Amino acid sequence: MGLNKIKKRFSYLFISIKDKLYGTNKSFDTTQVKNLVLIVGPYRNLTSYLTSILSLHSNCKVLNHAGIRVFRNKKINFLKDYSHSKYLQFLRFFDYASEKGYKGMLGGNISHSHAFESNTELSKRFKETLKSKTKPHCFIWKESHMVTERVMNGVTELEEILEKNPAIKFFMPVRKPLDCAKSNIKTGKNRFFKHLPSDDIFDVSKAIFTQHLFFLKIQSKYPDRVFFLFENEINSEGIENMCAFLNIEFDEKWGEIVLSQHTIKSGYDYPHETIEKTRKLVDSLFADYDSFREKLLSLI
Repeated sequence: MGLNKIKKRFSYLFISIKDKLYGTNKSFDTTQVKNLVLIVGPYRNLTSYLTSILSLHSNCKVLNHAGIRVFRNKKINFLKDYSHSKYLQFLRFFDYASEKGYKGMLGGNISHSHAFESNTELSKRFKETLKSKTKPHCFIWKESHMVTERVMNGVTELEEILEKNPAIKFFMPVRKPLDCAKSNIKTGKNRFFKHLPSDDIFDVSKAIFTQHLFFLKIQSKYPDRVFFLFENEINSEGIENMCAFLNIEFDEKWGEIVLSQHTIKSGYDYPHETIEKTRKLVDSLFADYDSFREKLLSLI
């Protein structure tokens, strides 16, 4: 085992022990949280952009990653063997962990996200926002792929959770699918997909579509608990719809910041046959979801 792996394991162990000893804000008033919103879908899917600008909203608080800390701790992993007490413990951990934290998968404060690293304007606004926040009532957990894998492997338990706790919601951004697949391959994030036949862009795209389909089925049964925001819907109307879903106030000044930070552009080109093959797959997979299918096709 290499030295870096040994250091990483000791780091995980140290933080795990620290979390179990101190990883909860016992004085935190959990009744202030009206919604716990779980960001879902693949990595490289607009999540850093959306959660960074949501962190500037006075009603929102964001926890960046930290899934490996949550899912290894039975007391706060509310997505397995759900209980209301576990949920409340998770909220206390969320409040504690989102105050400081670490870069990468260990997670914590959203300011450690790469969205802030090269954006001094965003970092400045984030610090200014912190001073004016009092009691944010919308908690947003950005651990998309890891959460997605867990809920997709426990459909019955997920529906039980949604029945028991109306505060829990799912928010899935939808980036241009080929760009999302390409970016996952380029950064090595495609390794997080289970049972992926190959690293081919078509297979990665199909895995992403499988996640879309899963949450479409959940949305059909629980329409108020799942929200999709397509890349080409990031405009004034789309942001207002997002706010309505999150139960947060739409502020025009904040909305201007949201749109000013939206500079995502495709840097990839694809062979005609790849595009046509993907379009045919979308037509086939989403035959029962006309509106979603048309929106997805508009991004290909």
